[in-house]
Amino acid sequence: MTNYGDAMLIETAGIKGFFELQSRQVASVTPKADSKFFVSWMVCSSTMFILFYFWHGMVLNDFSYMAYSKAPFLVTSVAIYLVIGMLITFLTYALKKIKNSFKYGLTVGAAVGVLVYMVIVLLLGLSFYPQVEFKIVAFDLGWQVVEQSAGGLLCGWIYRLMYIREKSFHIYAR
Repeated sequence: MTNYGDAMLIETAGIKGFFELQSRQVASVTPKADSKFFVSWMVCSSTMFILFYFWHGMVLNDFSYMAYSKAPFLVTSVAIYLVIGMLITFLTYALKKIKNSFKYGLTVGAAVGVLVYMVIVLLLGLSFYPQVEFKIVAFDLGWQVVEQSAGGLLCGWIYRLMYIREKSFHIYAR
């Protein structure tokens, strides 16, 4: 019998069997909500927010160009960075390979950095500058990639450290 992928599975196991297999495959990829996930998420989000505040608040002094109050902007930024950090952590864990956790974190962070920048600046048109030039877009995009890559790198690093600690604890507990 030749296997033609999902079509053959539907034919032999029925539609119910197909969806059960799909849900098991998704469950095996979906990260567990454990301490590794939450600590990695918080470290990732905090790192990115600190880098954001340092870059835009101190180095470029972009906050002085804002036409509205800084407090609501910063609270909204914290919420956004929590969502971005969760996305990076989720994707890093979904693609996890313990030996390559740094590479996966860095790659996911860079990809999310490009995506976030494209949505915020190019799609929504939000920027600190009234006139956006190509060199500003390239410069900000580069920084966004660095910022999110740092968050992804720390996410992978924390995950790896906590995984090694957890495995060594299980060895000693036996």
